[in-house]
Amino acid sequence: MKLTKELLTSLLVLVFSAGGKAACAAEEAKIYLRGTFVPFSMSMASMSVANQVAFAEKVGFTGLGLPGMVKNQINQAVNLPQVVSGRFKIPSVLWYSNVHDTINVPWLDSILTDAKKVDMAIWMVSGGNKNRLDTTKSLAISRLRIVAERCRAKGVRLVLYPHLGTTFETAEEGLGALDSLRRYGYSDVRLSIHLCHEVKYGNGARISAVVAKVAPYLALASVNGADSNTYRLNDGWATAIMPLDAGTYDARIFLRALSEAKYSGPIELHTYGLKSPTDTTYDKNIERSFLKWNEWVTNVPPVSSILPPPLPKIPLQGDLVAFSMSLAGVTVENQIAILKKAGYTGVGFPGLAKTQSSQLAAHPDVVSKKFKVSSLMWYTSVYDRLDTAMLDSVLPDLRKMGASLLMVSGRNKERADSTKSRAVSNFAKVASRCQAHGVQLVVYPHLWTVFEGVEGGLQALDSLRRRGHPEVRVAMDLSHEFKMGNASRIPALVAKAAPFLGLVFVNGGDIDAFKKNDGWVSAVKPLGEGTYDVREYLAALSSSGFTGVVQLQTSGLKNSLSADYDQHLEKSLAVWSSTVLKVQPSSKPSLGFPFVPFGMNFAGRSVTAQVEAIEAAGFRGIGLPGVSKSQLTQISTHPHVVSGGFKVPVVMWYTSVYEPLDTVLLDSVLPDLRKMGASLWMVSGRNKERSDSTKSKAIAKFVKVADRCRNKGVELVVYPHIWTVFEGVVGGLQAMDSLKRLGHPEVRMSLDLSHELKIGNAGRIPELVTRAAPYLGLVAISGGDVDAYSKNDGWASSVKPLDQGSFELNPFLMSLAGVNYRGPILLQTAGLTSPFDAGYDNHLQRSLARWQEWVDPSVLEALPDLKEGVQAKKIERIEPTKTKWRFQSGRLMVEVANAAIPRLFTLDGREIQGALEFGGIWVFPSRGAGSRILRVQGPAGTVSTMVPAF
Repeated sequence: MKLTKELLTSLLVLVFSAGGKAACAAEEAKIYLRGTFVPFSMSMASMSVANQVAFAEKVGFTGLGLPGMVKNQINQAVNLPQVVSGRFKIPSVLWYSNVHDTINVPWLDSILTDAKKVDMAIWMVSGGNKNRLDTTKSLAISRLRIVAERCRAKGVRLVLYPHLGTTFETAEEGLGALDSLRRYGYSDVRLSIHLCHEVKYGNGARISAVVAKVAPYLALASVNGADSNTYRLNDGWATAIMPLDAGTYDARIFLRALSEAKYSGPIELHTYGLKSPTDTTYDKNIERSFLKWNEWVTNVPPVSSILPPPLPKIPLQGDLVAFSMSLAGVTVENQIAILKKAGYTGVGFPGLAKTQSSQLAAHPDVVSKKFKVSSLMWYTSVYDRLDTAMLDSVLPDLRKMGASLLMVSGRNKERADSTKSRAVSNFAKVASRCQAHGVQLVVYPHLWTVFEGVEGGLQALDSLRRRGHPEVRVAMDLSHEFKMGNASRIPALVAKAAPFLGLVFVNGGDIDAFKKNDGWVSAVKPLGEGTYDVREYLAALSSSGFTGVVQLQTSGLKNSLSADYDQHLEKSLAVWSSTVLKVQPSSKPSLGFPFVPFGMNFAGRSVTAQVEAIEAAGFRGIGLPGVSKSQLTQISTHPHVVSGGFKVPVVMWYTSVYEPLDTVLLDSVLPDLRKMGASLWMVSGRNKERSDSTKSKAIAKFVKVADRCRNKGVELVVYPHIWTVFEGVVGGLQAMDSLKRLGHPEVRMSLDLSHELKIGNAGRIPELVTRAAPYLGLVAISGGDVDAYSKNDGWASSVKPLDQGSFELNPFLMSLAGVNYRGPILLQTAGLTSPFDAGYDNHLQRSLARWQEWVDPSVLEALPDLKEGVQAKKIERIEPTKTKWRFQSGRLMVEVANAAIPRLFTLDGREIQGALEFGGIWVFPSRGAGSRILRVQGPAGTVSTMVPAF
């Protein structure tokens, strides 16, 4: 008879229920758990919050879970001295929310603000209804989506509480809810598991299997004593919730399962229905449970005390120059002298006039390049006539200095279409003159003007592109975003604007500046001051690939010549120097191998001729554009491929969503692909219809192919192709979600830049790279125009050699490097001339030359996998602990060696809880936008590194 885990569990339950509990207890080894043990204070509801905390501390606890969403109680709790100091934790607050009630969003936001202060999770029951029909579940999911969105916006963890008698009764049913939320983009919602509900439901005998199944999603658990047969009794919670030292069910089975699953979150003592410490007949159930816990459990001690990790410097190429608003009225010569004395090497000048531009251009330090002039600002009125004579007189000076023209179309809050049109007309006139003089025009979207904030500036740029000016860039001023209430959106705004940024402003400031009627006082402070952590902004600029000038905003700060000058220039530069690692302009993004052309323009040529032509152009590989058995056999046996000197990383297969799959052909070529290490790059195409039924047909085909690829050891990469069922990155992510649910999480997707440009996503590329990063198996690159989507010219405007097109490619490459992409990169060549044609223009050689200018070749080496059976293409090494990390499915995966322990922190030093360990690989959940600090502690030492948002 085979002794299964479930049968063994059942036998243990019978042994203990038969009275053997005391005899076995002495033989039981201690259970190791990382999570803190705290009481869920439902039985203390009659006590004040301060008294609840005092009682818990007296017993020996270092935290407690709050029993209800009562605003004043939560506010009191988070402001208690021991909670503020971090000595006493409040890991959760319970929210029993009726599935039919309307959510009071302002009330919820006010509670979330308090919750964020102490990293308290919202522990939500979707309750008040036993009806678990699809319509009720749909309503519950809709409400959970609203709460998930608010929690994400406020940076608070949402944990679903599966509760008996509600829409989702058990942890396993909770998985279904999480799956639905992931389809809507809320993969950060987590799950809790409660012994009382599982045992009452009848899952006591299989609790180990339940824990193992839900472990990757757990963020909270609760434990208590209970009777083994409680699921048979109609006695409420009397036999399902007891002190830990009572009941016939052995709660150690549950705790041991949590330990085996490497659960590291908080564990709460459930106290519902038990006697309150204020009762005259109080039976010390909490103290007894605490003693029993200490008898059973050993908490794994931390490697060291929790301290904010040392923050690595943020790499940026651009210099910090002072935007000299605070030096208004000071002569040009004195401004330069003051800034040089403070340590600056450049200035952004806040006015445009011939006299000043001539003085700047003639200054000896500017002429010798020892001091730079990054920009001159021109504040114009949308209604006044442009002073083109003055403009034409200063543009030669700007060109001589290499300075940009920073232009505001201001003095009017009216943002009607007609007013915007006037402003864009003015920008276009100036752009033509700037272009003629070789000067960069940068639109400054200024608060209280026609175009506000960087998103307003992007609207202006879109209009200018349609007028033939794709070269114009936009500025992003952090102080203006503060004043507009965008502090929480800064990383997303940087990602959105990155391809079009010409220069950026930086300063300290308060995140709630938009609420204050104080001019610029709360929005413009010296660096290092204010409640906003400017590292988040700088990290976003770094990961987006920004290489331009950074100007220190000084509007409203004290003049350096005044008697009460507060040294804000010197203070800001000191903070900058301690925060930013200056990257030399020659630095290049580190990207993977190989970089090969996609052989779209080699049709009809023999394999030998293709290899020779590609090698003659300087490449060492090719991406094949079609599945042909004879061609694949020839190239897989070519001597240069066999030797490994010539790579074939990918073979494209363009299929129809309606035609039957040629599985005979597929099965015949998969061995050749495996031999070459090539991925199958599959399109489900020839149909623009994107209905649910058509998508289902396409997914069904992907699944069939994925089954065969997995059996043959070949990676399948979905190609979300324009004009097909799944278009671009957004469509590809939909396909990935469906394939994961159907048992194929190993399938990858591609990102083809030419398709994103044709769809109209030029302004979203860094954002799309970040979203696609966990699933990327292939990237295709080409030159292209930012306005390719508006041109009816096939691929002419979106597929060009790398040295052509108005779309800036470097931010795209930096974004790929920023998310650790290490896969193959394909040079898209659709529609370009063939090397075998008489009119061939050496576009392959030109593209390769440009690539080599941009990309660091030192990383063109094989990178090790994490371990067998784990997808592990995107990895970085962290010395000296030999740590490897990558992104997958929206989570950070970290492998450590030598008993080291990884920990994740926000930029302000708060630790991210909820990591799970599986055989040495730690999985960290996403906690919203923003970069994180990964700190690894082990025998080899302690080291910290920054990882981008995930």
